[in-house]
Amino acid sequence: MSSAIGLKPEQISSAAAAAPVRRRRGFASLVPAEAVKYAIVGFSGIGVNLVVMAAILRQTSVRDWRASLVASVVSTMSNYVWNNFWTFRSRSHSGMTFVRRYVIYLAVSLIGLAMTTITYALLSQALGNTLARREIAEMLPVSALLLCQLIAILGGTLCNYLLNLTFTWPHPERL
Repeated sequence: MSSAIGLKPEQISSAAAAAPVRRRRGFASLVPAEAVKYAIVGFSGIGVNLVVMAAILRQTSVRDWRASLVASVVSTMSNYVWNNFWTFRSRSHSGMTFVRRYVIYLAVSLIGLAMTTITYALLSQALGNTLARREIAEMLPVSALLLCQLIAILGGTLCNYLLNLTFTWPHPERL
């Protein structure tokens, strides 16, 4: 039984180098930790988005694409903060860089925001059209509209992840 106590620094580093390298197994070897964290933040963003959307739908008469857009912008801001300080903590931004990178994040997210908003508009309109009359479509239950929003959110998630990995939090060797 050996101990690091009493070893010189050079002996410790050579002992550490000789230690077996642990390989990641299963899911962890297939999916980067940052991708898992990004997904967790994304799921929390879905929650933020749906809560804001529900509040807009219940507190106002807005039922169209504007409700989806506002909910998506609020969740995008929340996601940026969480991704910056948790998901990509090793390369997080602060000060003016935080603000500049948020502008990049928002620009990149515009693609996902557009996909979400357009998909929501199309889904809610199609759902309303299946009910045959426009008057009925405007009275769709909040739960049906939230389902349209959830489906729409899923449409832009992967695209945003790849774009943000490339432009907002690039690996230092890519800069």
